[in-house]
Amino acid sequence: MATSLHQQLKASYAEKLQGAEEIALGDYRVDVAFPGGVVEIQHASLASIRKKTRELLEDHHVVIVKPLIFRRKLIKYAKKDGAVVGSRFSPKRGCWLDVFEDLIYLRDVFPHERLTIELPAVEIEEHRYPKKKPRFRKANYHISDQVLTRLIETRVLESRADIVKLLPTPLPGEFDTGDLSDLWGVSRWLCQRITYFLREIRVIETIGKRGRSMLYRPAS
Repeated sequence: MATSLHQQLKASYAEKLQGAEEIALGDYRVDVAFPGGVVEIQHASLASIRKKTRELLEDHHVVIVKPLIFRRKLIKYAKKDGAVVGSRFSPKRGCWLDVFEDLIYLRDVFPHERLTIELPAVEIEEHRYPKKKPRFRKANYHISDQVLTRLIETRVLESRADIVKLLPTPLPGEFDTGDLSDLWGVSRWLCQRITYFLREIRVIETIGKRGRSMLYRPAS
């Protein structure tokens, strides 16, 4: 789904970089082409553009823009194209660590001298209408659009040092994923994704085991 959020970011980058939108480039179509490079706006999983990124990097500077939703206002409709029946802010908040769920798909290309990853932290309006036949354990609504209402901050990733700056605190001298979960107040599952990516790009190294958990330390 090409949301308003996607279109707004695409127009913003095209203007900022003096580029053109929706350009065919070899086997691919890119969101923005600018002198010397391309921009891909990717709100969905980075897994879907892994191959595209690798091939574009052979000849172009690639800027991947991965928006992180820090806050969302839910706008609810009675039905598709119907009347608004309510609105509220979602209690769920985003954070910089959320990006690690997707960064693992770029572990074989990051860092790269021609790759830049930009993370706009955004506030959005999310427009929803109910499903006719909700399924068990599935969302009971459709999302009709997401609209950018505020750009909070943008962080740029080009090096291992930039990745480390995303972490809420410095890494301990020795740790397992349980230690990070307690330290940062996030799920152990997410900490497993974080440590996997950090190990793959050689920010940390494995030094053994503590019980059944792998033990890590910052790489020298």
